[in-house]
Amino acid sequence: MNNATAIALAGLFIAIALYCGGPRYQLISVNNTTNPAVWKLDTHNGDLTLCATAAGKDTESGCSAKMKQF
Repeated sequence: MNNATAIALAGLFIAIALYCGGPRYQLISVNNTTNPAVWKLDTHNGDLTLCATAAGKDTESGCSAKMKQF
């Protein structure tokens, strides 16, 4: 194996490790005064789920109980 191939493979392995080791979900908080909400974004496939609102309406059950507090 030559030097360029080894560097390319090492870069590929590092990229895969960073993708798999990173957080899968990201919380997005919308803090406006009329209707605050918390959304859960799946960073692997882009799915967006409404986790909590101030009124408690239209929320999904897949979110943690800690997110449902305002």
